[in-house]
Amino acid sequence: MDYIDQSLFQVSPGIFATLIDLKADSKGHTSHLIITKEERAKLVDTLNTDFGPNMDAKGQNYTVTAASVLKAYLLKDFKSSDEPWE
Repeated sequence: MDYIDQSLFQVSPGIFATLIDLKADSKGHTSHLIITKEERAKLVDTLNTDFGPNMDAKGQNYTVTAASVLKAYLLKDFKSSDEPWE
């Protein structure tokens, strides 16, 4: 079971990468996600509800760390699909 949890942690960045819209903006960057602001907020809320303060604790297990990684990426400077393109 620990091996599965570790694998989930290791693929977390790749899982997030599937949410990135590969269409480049006017500066040639991939700056948008394929999900809306509402969907993004719901994902963050679900992570907060399911993992809560454990995501801020030291010595997290692999599952909590995977959730923390996903949340951190969702809070980065990417725009949502329903936000204007530059």
